[in-house]
Amino acid sequence: IADTRSLLEDLRRRVDALGGLFDLARLEREVEELDTLASEPGFWNDQERAQGLLRKRAAAAEKIELGRSLSAAVEEAAEYLELGAAEGDEAAIADADAQARRIAARVRQAELQRMLSGPVDHANAIVS
Repeated sequence: IADTRSLLEDLRRRVDALGGLFDLARLEREVEELDTLASEPGFWNDQERAQGLLRKRAAAAEKIELGRSLSAAVEEAAEYLELGAAEGDEAAIADADAQARRIAARVRQAELQRMLSGPVDHANAIVS
């Protein structure tokens, strides 16, 4: 149980750090602004610009959802672990541990995605 609690605490810190690096408040404002722009008359007059703005909105919304989803998953796993510990339910404890490990993999993926989200990270690399 102690190892799983420790893992969950570490995941909380890492998810909080991801939220700060994604700057969820800024992303939420950006989505609202893009929604306002998209509802303006003439938005689709410049198809390329409109599509670019909608892609930008989709990427921001995806980051927001990822941050919220990871945070909720960590909290749910922590609650489940504590419930299992309080009732002495070994199966629940083992399941919470498995959930924590799956969440850890998702957090690692999000951290990698964040590291590779620079303006040219989508481009091919030249290796010599």
